[in-house]
Amino acid sequence: KVYGRGISLVRKDTPFSLRPILSELLNKIITVDMSELKIYILKIKNDIYSLNYDKLLITRQISRELENYKVLPQHVHAAMLSNEYLKTNINRRNYKFGILFIKNRGGIPYKYKDRVVEVIALEENMELPKKVEVNYDKYFDLFVKSKMLLFLDEFQELFRENQSLLQW
Repeated sequence: KVYGRGISLVRKDTPFSLRPILSELLNKIITVDMSELKIYILKIKNDIYSLNYDKLLITRQISRELENYKVLPQHVHAAMLSNEYLKTNINRRNYKFGILFIKNRGGIPYKYKDRVVEVIALEENMELPKKVEVNYDKYFDLFVKSKMLLFLDEFQELFRENQSLLQW
């Protein structure tokens, strides 16, 4: 049995739906040849693209009132943006929410307080706003590609030779 510690599959900010995929990827990296791995990577990409938005939410929390943050991390910016434009009520008392990487913003501003915000914050059981599209490429890059490149230099060559793995 393989134990993965310190990589994305055991981090609390990895969406639950991606953890088994990453666990299997780790197993494949160790046990199969490159041609079989290439096929599996394409399967992963298809699997990620087929997930519903609620399966890709990254759980976040805030520990103080939004206006009391001096440095605004990504999830705090997303909470402020969503409170203003999506009418969410994320605050110190309602502090658990999920962030979602998006590309088509459906009228939500690209910048908030002079900072580009790639994510929106959604409260539990909240529907994805109309015209907002999930940035599936970001999930693939962040949770699969970047982690694979940490394992072996060979993967850099694999992605260089097979651009179709990166660009859908």
